[in-house]
Amino acid sequence: MICEYERVRLPAHQRAGAKDGVFRAHAGMWHSALLLADASSEVFKEVAEALRMFPEYGLVITGHSLGGGVASLLTLLWSQPLFDHADESLSGSTPGLLAGGPRQFATAECFGLVASRPIHCFSFGSPCSTNAALSYYCRGLVTSLTNADDFVSFLSVGAFMDLLNISAVLNRERGVAEKIMRGFLSRQRAKLGEKLRWFDFDFSKLRAYDDDEELATDDEQSSATKCGDAWGVRTSQSKQSKMRADAVEQEEREIDDWHLSLVKTLRANMDSEKLYPPGDVFVLAAPGDDQIADAQLPETAASKTADEDHAPVGLFYCPDVADRFTELRFSRNMIVHHLPSTYERRLSALVHEAHQTP
Repeated sequence: MICEYERVRLPAHQRAGAKDGVFRAHAGMWHSALLLADASSEVFKEVAEALRMFPEYGLVITGHSLGGGVASLLTLLWSQPLFDHADESLSGSTPGLLAGGPRQFATAECFGLVASRPIHCFSFGSPCSTNAALSYYCRGLVTSLTNADDFVSFLSVGAFMDLLNISAVLNRERGVAEKIMRGFLSRQRAKLGEKLRWFDFDFSKLRAYDDDEELATDDEQSSATKCGDAWGVRTSQSKQSKMRADAVEQEEREIDDWHLSLVKTLRANMDSEKLYPPGDVFVLAAPGDDQIADAQLPETAASKTADEDHAPVGLFYCPDVADRFTELRFSRNMIVHHLPSTYERRLSALVHEAHQTP
């Protein structure tokens, strides 16, 4: 996955263009796709023969993880656009549509493949294989499906460069952990002192009496004087507690401001060029996985159990891959969500639920 980017040429997509004039792809996956697309490869021979034998058939290419990334780029190499590039204004909320109509592709003859057949790719657990411009261009040609916490869909060289930049920033912020811990301990100490201030007396002066023993009393004036002194001490302690609470509140505001400043600084340094899943990207999410799922499935979000096999699953379209997949996402399910068995189970649950819905 950690591989450099390569500028790519698309022989059958000469009129296609990126905003900066450059399409980039994962170099390792791109070269693998070129090997498979070549007319001398066994894969090409089998596919070309099948298309000749069945003239009514189109071509669907699919894969998972690394296979999905290579399949996406192979589909791009074997295809040609059937829409007018003059209208490249994408419909952000609708998969595979231009402002002027659907984005359609067909097989191309540049590698010797049978031309003008419908072609599409389905990629599961799709890795980051294209830059943002190429990802958007693939809409209508590639459908990428990813679980909400699948870390592979966030992973590229740019993401690791961001981690290095973050480490450098934190290294410059010396004493970060110590400052956080000091603030935390100070707040806890102040809260504990506030709770115990009404019990601030000497327990060693307490006397025990039998039920029949008469309580001995001191002189009334002396008792009044002692009570007055005790009240004065308690009033002073109350003022000190309030001052401590105000100081803690001020410290909390300073810590919050520092945290906000640090987050802004870190995100300002997370500007490395990244790759993204290609095409129309859909996210499989259950309540608790993603804010979108929590919002769309409110009736089950609060009652979700630890058994993921019975958790409801939703399928959500991602209109902006550069926004969603620009930062690495860490969770306890980041590995499990990439397994093929997880995709199979969740898709089966989704299909079953769709059949049960009237």
